Amino acid sequence: MIELRHIDKEFVIKKQHVRALQDVSLTVQDGDIFGIVGFSGAGKSTLLRMVNALEEPTAGEVLIDGVNINELSHNELRKVRKGIGMIF
Repeated sequence: MIELRHIDKEFVIKKQHVRALQDVSLTVQDGDIFGIVGFSGAGKSTLLRMVNALEEPTAGEVLIDGVNINELSHNELRKVRKGIGMIF
């Protein structure tokens, strides 16, 4: 199961704080097929990059099977990533 809990993400661009995501929460059960759609620049790719820990949230938690992936070592994270599939 994938859980995102109260995810915020901000980037600093030219000394300006840009909020890409604000208080996003969702749960995807094992075996579910899930799509994220939206306008260009809405934060879709940023959100997905957090699921495989290519980005860290500014706030909130990303849990895979109940484990916060942002607290895992590089080797532990590699094992988790093997079980995640994404199509862009």
